[in-house]
Amino acid sequence: MATRRDLLSMFGTAALALSVGGCGIIGTAQGATSNDGAAASPRGPLDEIMATVWGNNLTPEELALKFDAQNKRREELIAQCLTRAGFEYIPNPGTVGITNVSDNMWRPDDRDWVVQYGYGMTYSPWNDVVEAPVAENTYVDPNAAYLDSLSDSERDAFYVALYGPPNDGVPSGIVSDDGQIIDMEAFVELQGCWGKAQYQIDDGSRDRAITSTEFAPLFDAMNKMHEDLWNNVSEPEQDWAACMAGAGYPNLERQYEAQNLISDEQQEFYTDFDWDNWDFDKQGSPSPANTPALAIIGQHELEVALADLNCRESVNYRARMEARQVAAETQFIQDNRAALDALLAVVAQFS
Repeated sequence: MATRRDLLSMFGTAALALSVGGCGIIGTAQGATSNDGAAASPRGPLDEIMATVWGNNLTPEELALKFDAQNKRREELIAQCLTRAGFEYIPNPGTVGITNVSDNMWRPDDRDWVVQYGYGMTYSPWNDVVEAPVAENTYVDPNAAYLDSLSDSERDAFYVALYGPPNDGVPSGIVSDDGQIIDMEAFVELQGCWGKAQYQIDDGSRDRAITSTEFAPLFDAMNKMHEDLWNNVSEPEQDWAACMAGAGYPNLERQYEAQNLISDEQQEFYTDFDWDNWDFDKQGSPSPANTPALAIIGQHELEVALADLNCRESVNYRARMEARQVAAETQFIQDNRAALDALLAVVAQFS
């Protein structure tokens, strides 16, 4: 059974995971469109709907403002809860930083990019990035002085009030053997003021509404649609595989299997590498520049990636795969319009 500490971590990050990465639940990769040369998975009409549901349609700046507001509200609730428990607490919301990553960094459908980086595995475009210096900010805990004023027993009581009592597990009937929370109300009571605050913030309520049992059949149907769409070898993939066989790479069925050839080689290299006798201080990390075996893998990666790109282009792979996805998602929307409208209506309540 999962420990309370594991579950507390899961519970505490749930809102962020659902809001930022929620589209992963239906197997859809997000990224730049083919218009800017990126090899992102096709973005269909259902993806556009789900981006609204999960909040993936927000800009990085909007996301930062959203999470800043959530953090502020969470800290206010924690302070109120601890005050009722007889402790002092100064809210310390902090801020969410924004990391901007240019779409131009990742262009596996761009020929010049592929010639230089292949799949970006052995030769990574991010290795060429020079990061701007970041001003050092010394973190000051506004509650440090108060905590220092407490005795050891008082400080232990403070943390119990904040995070809940420590133990090796959750009482039976609250969490199932596979880690699913059965009794959320009882589980939240075990999490102290922090967990209760997390549960009360508005976005948490929104996410709970989205993931309620009411919409479970919709998400099950959505998952099945994507599984049926992507688990079966399609005609575009068959044409791509035939092209790759002609280029000297037989026995491939799916486009991702070309990249797997390189990842398997890298895995074997790193597994067998003599780490004990490698001097990181003098040599740095293993790279094609200082490790001949990696240079060989890197060259193979460039060759495979270029053949892959040539075959994708020759069979019009991206456009045909996107057409399949659009057709499947369009039909799904038609078949599940009422449930999707109900889901969007719930989301609108928390906008």
